[in-house]
Amino acid sequence: MRDDFLNELDWFTITAAFTIWSVHFMLGWTVSVVFPGQSIVLWLGVAATIAALALLAWLWRARRVSSLRSVPGLAIGFATLGTIFDSMPALMA
Repeated sequence: MRDDFLNELDWFTITAAFTIWSVHFMLGWTVSVVFPGQSIVLWLGVAATIAALALLAWLWRARRVSSLRSVPGLAIGFATLGTIFDSMPALMA
């Protein structure tokens, strides 16, 4: 078995990454329920996505994550992919 994966447990980074993702999802869902079928959903969805991706990038730099081959790196990577996936319905509306 290879030892390429770094098992650094940084609970703050892991929790913050998944919190950013879940807040982004909740904001997108709330906006789509409050303003159904309106074009403001697109603009608020894009703004929330840009803000979430900027926060995830800041978290990567601030916590000095070495690579995706660590637990915090995987958490930020999954949260980034989830954020992008969550924004797709707003962009297609």
